[in-house]
Amino acid sequence: TISDAAFQYLYVPSYTRGVDRELVLNGTVNADLTSYGIKSPWADQGLGLSVGVEHREEYLDFQADVVAQSKGTNNAHGTIDVSEVFGELDLPIVSDRPFIHSLGIDAGYRYSDYKNKGVGSQSSYSASTYKVEFAYAPTADVRFRASYNRAIRAPNIAELFASQSLGNVSANDPCAGPTPAFSLQACQASGVTQALYGRIPECPAEVCVAQYGGNPDVDPEKADTYTFGAVITPTFLRSLSLSIDYYRIKVNGYIGSIDPTLTIKQCVSTGNPFFCDLFHRDPRSGVLFGNDGYVVATTQNTGYLKTDGIDINADY
Repeated sequence: TISDAAFQYLYVPSYTRGVDRELVLNGTVNADLTSYGIKSPWADQGLGLSVGVEHREEYLDFQADVVAQSKGTNNAHGTIDVSEVFGELDLPIVSDRPFIHSLGIDAGYRYSDYKNKGVGSQSSYSASTYKVEFAYAPTADVRFRASYNRAIRAPNIAELFASQSLGNVSANDPCAGPTPAFSLQACQASGVTQALYGRIPECPAEVCVAQYGGNPDVDPEKADTYTFGAVITPTFLRSLSLSIDYYRIKVNGYIGSIDPTLTIKQCVSTGNPFFCDLFHRDPRSGVLFGNDGYVVATTQNTGYLKTDGIDINADY
């Protein structure tokens, strides 16, 4: 039972507004050059060709009012402009010859130019992606294939420009308190000075602070993919199709964020600069809480992702 005046004092309307927008312009030309005589002398089908251009524009705008900003929400704005040229070709090399029902190669290339711009930051980079695939069928029943593909994934607009803010994280500062759990040398890697060692207040109630959000300095992740496989479509069982493929994929510069507790543990345990550079201690007290002390947990090029396996498919 509070008065209207008290209610109006306690309750303050607040809003945030976010807009994401993307524009894509694309043009492609496809051609079958068989009728022009551009083909292998051992094949019936000629060169197949596709070339094109593409332009993409991405826009992000996030606005918070004064009330929301007072609670730690920040405005964000950013744009990504990408211009690309690409081409792909399909070249039959041999067809309908002894022990070679078909032999061909498929290849593609794409060049991309990125320009990223945010509030107080901008970056640009270019990237080339490409692929090549060989296919060999000794008979109409069996086809072998092998391919290599270099791919990239550029950071999306949220990973680049999402608003940064501070938030609580359940963690301990191993370099805080009168008797820190780690030595001065180990703690110095996390930004502790000799004068502060043993005098840094501990995170209250085992709750430290981390910084979350986007990072305009993130680079594209790059992947190398290898595949080898076979497809069996026996003519005596036309409804049957079997395939088996081995794949191996490795992604370098994998885009993601690192759990703050892992960052803290790895820095003081190993002294690895990658983790230790994510510490932002309060310059006056050295703490990892408040407005000036935190562990960075924004988007990063974190490391690599690797996988391999075998895919088996059957259809009848």
